[in-house]
Amino acid sequence: MRRTLFLAPIATIPLVLTALGCASGEPGEGLDIPPPQLAALSTYEATLGSEIELYGNNFVQPSVGTLQVVFQGVFEADDGTTEAVDPDLAFFNVRYRNEATAIWESFGPFNNPFSVRGKIGLFRGTATPQIVANDGAHGTVAGQPLNVTFRVLPSILVTEFQPVTASCVGPAIRALGGVPYRMSVQALGFTPASFTYSVAAPATPMEPYSIRHVASGSTDTVGASGDMVLPNVPAERSAYGAAIIITAVDTRGQTHVGQFGIGVHRPIEFFYQGGFEVAQTFDPIPVSACYAGGYDGKDVSYTDTQTETKTRTHTVGWNQNWSHAVSDSRGTTTTVSQSETNAVGFNVSDGNTFTWNMGGATSLELSGSIGFQGIINAGIKGGQTFNYGISNAGTHMESSSIDRSTGVSVSSAIMETETVMDSSGHGIDESWSESVSSSDALSLGFTGRVIATTYGVFYRQTVKIVRRGMIITYNLCGIPQVAAPSVDLSDWMWAMDLAIASQCPPLPPSNLPAAQCNIEPCE
Repeated sequence: MRRTLFLAPIATIPLVLTALGCASGEPGEGLDIPPPQLAALSTYEATLGSEIELYGNNFVQPSVGTLQVVFQGVFEADDGTTEAVDPDLAFFNVRYRNEATAIWESFGPFNNPFSVRGKIGLFRGTATPQIVANDGAHGTVAGQPLNVTFRVLPSILVTEFQPVTASCVGPAIRALGGVPYRMSVQALGFTPASFTYSVAAPATPMEPYSIRHVASGSTDTVGASGDMVLPNVPAERSAYGAAIIITAVDTRGQTHVGQFGIGVHRPIEFFYQGGFEVAQTFDPIPVSACYAGGYDGKDVSYTDTQTETKTRTHTVGWNQNWSHAVSDSRGTTTTVSQSETNAVGFNVSDGNTFTWNMGGATSLELSGSIGFQGIINAGIKGGQTFNYGISNAGTHMESSSIDRSTGVSVSSAIMETETVMDSSGHGIDESWSESVSSSDALSLGFTGRVIATTYGVFYRQTVKIVRRGMIITYNLCGIPQVAAPSVDLSDWMWAMDLAIASQCPPLPPSNLPAAQCNIEPCE
């Protein structure tokens, strides 16, 4: 059986994006926390793309709510024009560092947050901290506004960042590995003589590289010929962080730098929600005869010779609406054409390996593949948190590894600023399986001591666990779709115990817990 799946335009598929950011501003019930206090910013002038620290008190962790800063006032551009700053547009999520420090990462580079006209100049007004409840039902807790004067310095504005085969409404919010990208920039407040584009991906084997252009005006484009490519995601990762740095030298010899970090994904990935649940505990069984401690005691070791083999199962509940929308073709060998510019075509021909192609509207054909088990392993090993961005000081994230040459901070997986939730029903359950044995799990053996004048017996207990997650796909613009909102992964573990008694037989009772069924179905 050959299955061909085609990723349709995002607007055709019902999806709810629970953004950690859009709040009505209306107070709600139940968010019983003190209001956040904003005391100062780390700087009051910056170029677009800079990270700015916020200092204050009562900042909350993401598990409590989303911390935001809202600006209201007037922007006075250097060319003499003024414009009102709309608080309904100038509100930004900031990243919690601790109770007194947060990081504002969205000051550019794709826009000037104070000016819809994309100019540089001076903002005069207020900055108000607020906390938005995660569930969207408990409203917003706002602090007192802080009077702020903030200057936007001459900058490099990134006006376009997308695959060469795509036609995105705005800059891609995530990148795809192995895809060439086109980027356009604009010099604000200076006359450029040259532009240099540097790309680094510390988590991949790719060496950093640079592309230099002689400026022919205030704007420039790189990558249109396919020369700016982000490397494929390594097999052991679900995603990685890339740093893109734009350096412009102006006609007076001064240097201007714009920079941003972006998460690079496969078009399809398993998002592991973390942790596991114990589905079933089996009765412990004796796997050895009686060992006598003798007069002096004895060290005894167990190596698994009575191997127990169990089957790992991966049950996937595909979103039925998504499957229909992506033109699910069952039992045929028909190839679905790429008629949508931003689409990614998927196909599962052997029931286990996903392949994709991203031809788009041009003749450039890009493709890749990964086994289902590879998706699962990368999602679980990769973890759930990934922070990327540019750190001018080299200390962007305490928990991240910092590449000093690029300033990009990278940990192990990616979680962007929105949570993807599916609003439609799902079905089309399918499953994959593979075997795992106790001898593999217990390959290091187990050693214990039988004290003098006692007897010991080894017991082995089988435990079934369940991990849960979802499968997400991305189009060329980096917009997510929930392809399978429920993925249950069953796995097996084995525990050992050395039971001791003063006589044997009868066999001494094990210290391991009794059998229990926690999640149906149980064996």
